[in-house]
Amino acid sequence: MSKTDKKAKKILPLMIVAVLSLSLSLAGIAITAAEDFGGCEGCHAEIAENFSTSLHYTGAGMKGEYEKFAAKEFGIDMDEYYATWNCSNCHATTCEKCHEGGHGAEITIDTCDQCHFKKQSATFIGDMPAHSKKGPAADIHYTMGLTCTDCHNVAELHGDGNVYTSQLEAVTTECEDCHASPGKTVKDMTVTQYSSDIDAHEMHEEKLDCTACHSGWSLTCNNCHLDTRKGTQPVSDEFYLGVASDGKVKPFIKMDAIYDNATHTGYGAWFPHNSNR
Repeated sequence: MSKTDKKAKKILPLMIVAVLSLSLSLAGIAITAAEDFGGCEGCHAEIAENFSTSLHYTGAGMKGEYEKFAAKEFGIDMDEYYATWNCSNCHATTCEKCHEGGHGAEITIDTCDQCHFKKQSATFIGDMPAHSKKGPAADIHYTMGLTCTDCHNVAELHGDGNVYTSQLEAVTTECEDCHASPGKTVKDMTVTQYSSDIDAHEMHEEKLDCTACHSGWSLTCNNCHLDTRKGTQPVSDEFYLGVASDGKVKPFIKMDAIYDNATHTGYGAWFPHNSNR
C-alpha cells in the first residue's frame, strides 16, 4: 500500500466525522426553526427569517411604548410583566397562528381579530374595544367590503428584516398608496383620488394627515389599571389632535394608566381605523 493510500485512509474518517458533525449542527438549527415556524421555513426561508424580527413575532410594539412612558414612570419591568400576564399569547410565534390550515388559508378580519380585537379590528367594523358594544360607526373601507390585508402589505405582516419597537415605525401603509394613485382599483372598485382642487386639501396640504379630518371617531382609554388589568373605560366622545414626529397633525389617543394608586396620562399618535368619508 502506498503512502498516499495510507494518508487517504486516515483523512477519510476525519472527513466523515466533520461532515457528520456539520449535518448534526444543521439538523439542530432546523429543529429549532421547525419548533418556531412549523417547518414552513423549509420552503419559505426568507419569510421566516424576516418574520423572526417582526412585531407580530416579537410583540415589541406595545411593550416598547409602555417602556418609554407609563412603565418607565411606574418602574415596571415589562419583561416580567409580559411573563406574568401571558401577554405573549398574542405573539404569532408560529405561521399557523394566522395561516390556520396551511397553504391557501384565507386571511380575514377574524384572523386579525384574534389579537387586534382590543382596538384596531374592533373599531374598524364599528365596535368598541373587545367588541363590548357598538361604536359610533364602522370604517367606510369596511362597509365597502375591504379587509385588513387590502391595505396592510406583506412586509408589514411578515416583517422586512428590520427590528422595530413600535407600530409607527413598522407600518408604512399610507392613504396615498391608493388615493394618490390614478387608475388604482381594489376589488374591482375604482379608488377615489385625492384632489388639490378641494379648498380644504389646498389649505392643509403637507400640514394635516388625512386622518385628522377623515376619521369619524377615536378612542380614549380611561382607568386602565396595569396592576389588575381590569376597569378600563374606553369612550368614543373625545377626539384629540397633535403634531406627530413627522410634523403633521394627526389624531392622538389619550390613555390614563393606573398602577399602585398612581396615574400616568399619555398621548400618542394614533390611526383610528374608522375613516368616514
